[in-house]
Amino acid sequence: MARVAPHINHHAPSITFPTSLKDDLMLYPPSAGFTDPEVYEKTEELNTSAGMAEFGDAFGPWPTYWREKYAKHVKCPVMYTLVEHDCFWMSTPEAINDFARAFENSVRVDKGVVLGAVHCLELCRAGRGWYARVFGWAVECGVAFGFRNK
Repeated sequence: MARVAPHINHHAPSITFPTSLKDDLMLYPPSAGFTDPEVYEKTEELNTSAGMAEFGDAFGPWPTYWREKYAKHVKCPVMYTLVEHDCFWMSTPEAINDFARAFENSVRVDKGVVLGAVHCLELCRAGRGWYARVFGWAVECGVAFGFRNK
């Protein structure tokens, strides 16, 4: 956490990152080409605060309890997708497989990496293909559910 924002007041109810920092972390600089230039014109409007409890939990205790407290109880299908270029999450095959294994009671777990994508997948160029994949996956799950429950 210190690498990202050492000036954080951890006692505040929320934190708002400067847009320039957020753009570099979550979209990469415009010169990288992952995101259409028009998106950067809207990031100030899109910028919102993050709750300190959520921010602190993600980089603190969350990795120690989520498997037992949540993942093992999930029975519905899970689609876990990370991006190739992320400042927060590790998208190595080992890390992705490890995360997916936690959903041991799920009827289906699909996992993968979106190549050429950044943390804010929904805003980058590769996000268009990801949305198509998500909608197709949802249709597949719905059809399978229908057949299981005939």
